[in-house]
Amino acid sequence: MPTQFILDSQKKIVYSTANGHLTLQEMLDHLGTIRQHFLDGKLDDQWAQIINFLDVDSMEGVNAKAVRELIYINPWPGGCPRAIITTDKFLYGLSRMYQNLGDFKTMQVGLVHNLEEAESYISQCRETGKPSP
Repeated sequence: MPTQFILDSQKKIVYSTANGHLTLQEMLDHLGTIRQHFLDGKLDDQWAQIINFLDVDSMEGVNAKAVRELIYINPWPGGCPRAIITTDKFLYGLSRMYQNLGDFKTMQVGLVHNLEEAESYISQCRETGKPSP
């Protein structure tokens, strides 16, 4: 399965993972599932998300236009900390675009290189209410 996630109710973190060949439709479907969890009350504004792109080999349909679409349908309330893990230069560039274009909904999105940095970023945002520099 190219996209999957785990809801860690103790940490209140959604661990989203993508691997292999990732398509825009899979990303949209994933966001739709997250949206439904908000509507069902499984998630609220106290949750955070860590998106792990380390094992993505290739992408289809993900470009600047798609990034704008992903921002538009983003179900996360503003202020919820989220971290994107990637070491791939293309994915980093798209993630940076997502971070910068999203304004209020993506103002607490950190770009990191591993899970430890992602969890530290989430923790720091929760403690201070602001992303780390």
